[in-house]
Amino acid sequence: MSDAVRFLTGLTQALAASVLYGESHPAYRRAADAAYRHLQDLQQAEGTRLSFSFLDGEVVFGERVGLVTPPRGSRYPAHRGGGRGGPG
Repeated sequence: MSDAVRFLTGLTQALAASVLYGESHPAYRRAADAAYRHLQDLQQAEGTRLSFSFLDGEVVFGERVGLVTPPRGSRYPAHRGGGRGGPG
């Protein structure tokens, strides 16, 4: 798993924990601390200016397309409607 994927996964877990438990809960604190550590690792490997884009079900990190593709059956489908550039 790449540093970018670790960071995004950690960020997702921290956001979910904040919604489920609130920001004062230990589970949120652990998840937020882990996400921050992953961000620091990513910045050390890639530099401090990071760029993520979320386009048509794909994650673009810097110039790298397809960093993460949602799994089949995900509630966030990779393509909606008529496909790339098509009507939704």
